[in-house]
Amino acid sequence: DVDDPNTFMDLYMSSSE
Repeated sequence: DVDDPNTFMDLYMSSSE
């Protein structure tokens, strides 16, 4: 879930890369 901080960071990092 995007609401999950862990997933959020994961998506953020993935997007950044």
